[in-house]
Amino acid sequence: MGQYVPKLEVVKIYVSYSKICNGLGLFAKNKIKKNEIIFRFDGKIVYQDYTNVSMPYALQLDFNKYLIPKGIYKYVNHSCSPNSYVKLINNKLYLIALRDIEKDEEICYNYNTSEFDMGIDAFECLCKSPNCYKIIKGFKYLPLEEKIKLKPYLLSYLKRYLSEEINAVLFLSYGNKKV
Repeated sequence: MGQYVPKLEVVKIYVSYSKICNGLGLFAKNKIKKNEIIFRFDGKIVYQDYTNVSMPYALQLDFNKYLIPKGIYKYVNHSCSPNSYVKLINNKLYLIALRDIEKDEEICYNYNTSEFDMGIDAFECLCKSPNCYKIIKGFKYLPLEEKIKLKPYLLSYLKRYLSEEINAVLFLSYGNKKV
């Protein structure tokens, strides 16, 4: 089924105190259906490496390319068991429901699907998910098996990186032999 594109005047989210981290978070005003676009991120595109600069709200789009979200969009928190994911569609970044999201449920996505190396903004995860990573440092630090599990939800630059990593592992394992 295709993705539902909401009318711009429909507001689906609100800000309140997070249930999964210390601070604010985004919550669903009403039920949101699986694959529904929750919102389009608004903000400024910056071409710079933020690995060693504290920019906790910056969303990585590519190596040395970030979106600094405006307004309430910066309050989307991380969860190791997310209910949404980020996706680039026609050079615009959207947050999309991974599953049905109930009214008043906190909206969150897995930061490891967009961030390569969080540098000094790495943090201890408080999501309490059974599959919690405990420390969120970025995609670069995940075991290969975890990276492969996340593949459907990765931004394209991380998919390219993963493909190169898999090819390198295969080359090291099999050399010039045909697989």
